[in-house]
Amino acid sequence: MGSIDLLKQTRSAYTSREAFDVHPTSRHAVPDSYRDQLKGAWFCLHNGWLDPNKETDDCPAYPIDCNGKMEGKVSQCYLNVQEKGKAKLSDNFKS
Repeated sequence: MGSIDLLKQTRSAYTSREAFDVHPTSRHAVPDSYRDQLKGAWFCLHNGWLDPNKETDDCPAYPIDCNGKMEGKVSQCYLNVQEKGKAKLSDNFKS
C-alpha cells in the first residue's frame, strides 16, 4: 500500500501545475535575450573594444557601484586565465 501511495505522489508531483515552474501565460513569460545581446554588442562597439587598430593589453574596469562609468583597469592577475590554467596544469600534472 505504501508503494502505491508513493507512485501516486510521484505522479502528482510531475503532473501538477507547479511541477516544473512553467508559466504558459504572457505575464510570466521570460523575455527574449536578443535585446540584452544587442545592448552588449552596442556597448562593445561604442567603447572601441573590437577595434583591430587598437594596440593595448589592458582592459578597462567598470565597477558595479559606479553607474557604468569606467574607473581604472582590470588587474593583470585576472587576464589570460586560460593560458595560465594550461601552464599550471602542465606544471602540476606531468603525465
